[in-house]
Amino acid sequence: MRRFVALAAVLWSFGCGTAARLSTRRGDVEGSVTGGTAEAIFVHGETADVVLPRGEVLDIDHPGKVAMVVGGILVAYGAFNIATKYEGCSQNGSYYCAGVFTPASVGVPLLLFGVLAWMHSYRMSEIPVPPKPESAPFILSAPPLPFPAVRSPYADEPEDPI
Repeated sequence: MRRFVALAAVLWSFGCGTAARLSTRRGDVEGSVTGGTAEAIFVHGETADVVLPRGEVLDIDHPGKVAMVVGGILVAYGAFNIATKYEGCSQNGSYYCAGVFTPASVGVPLLLFGVLAWMHSYRMSEIPVPPKPESAPFILSAPPLPFPAVRSPYADEPEDPI
């Protein structure tokens, strides 16, 4: 039975997706969150890339929550299993000992996968916007250049004749 549970957990973890579900006023959008600004969230969907205005997004269901819960349960059960049955490993052989450690050894990577998938999606949707120069408490000025500055040909002001 333990082998079946371990195998099912491993196979299930490979089937976990990393797509977020974004609920908008016009319906749901599913895909990987690839970035965002103060005004929009960028989503790589199954068929196309989508730019969603933040005002349209009602909720974001980030991936990884189920893997975190299942992995956490397996880790907790595995820790309890190891704490109570570790001493029997020397008496009952290697198969018994493998069964003692299997839930924790499957739960840790599953938990880690869930946490990393959730954190990646969350961070991509909440990219901070750098402050505007006017709102900075102080502005550092650069030292003077040892060579004359080169003027851009695209500057707004007309060039002075030399």
